[in-house]
Amino acid sequence: MINDEQLTLKALEAIQTAIQLTKEARQSEVTPWHLLLALVKQPGGVVPSLLTNLNQSTSAIEEKLAAELAGLAKLASPATTKFDSALTEALAQAEREAAQLHDDFISTEHLFLALLKIEAVAQLLALSREAVLTALKQLRGSQKASTRDPEGTYQALEK
Repeated sequence: MINDEQLTLKALEAIQTAIQLTKEARQSEVTPWHLLLALVKQPGGVVPSLLTNLNQSTSAIEEKLAAELAGLAKLASPATTKFDSALTEALAQAEREAAQLHDDFISTEHLFLALLKIEAVAQLLALSREAVLTALKQLRGSQKASTRDPEGTYQALEK
């Protein structure tokens, strides 16, 4: 399991938001859909910028994700939440994505790239890994995730 210290502040925030979404929906398992929704809706996040650069409508994606989440089982009373196996694997993949990009921390783009490896997510988004990597390179430039707040640096570069 990923240590919080390995995550950027925005990545940690996205995971916490995914957990909160799960609790609010009275669901027991945090799924890739919860994390993807958290990433897509994240204020000042890299993922909404990436999607915009890829001519994707974040509101349309949010609607598709809401439909996916509505299909998940609900609990009669709140219980403890845990990550499902697909999300656990995606988090491990995010760690590998960070290593491949020679980053010191796991950031939101690594989480997004890891989620894209899940066939259902790739189909819902209709995006290729190559297109996302190209848009990411344009957004990040030569910046690396070498601090806990690299997304702030990317956003400054974008402006």
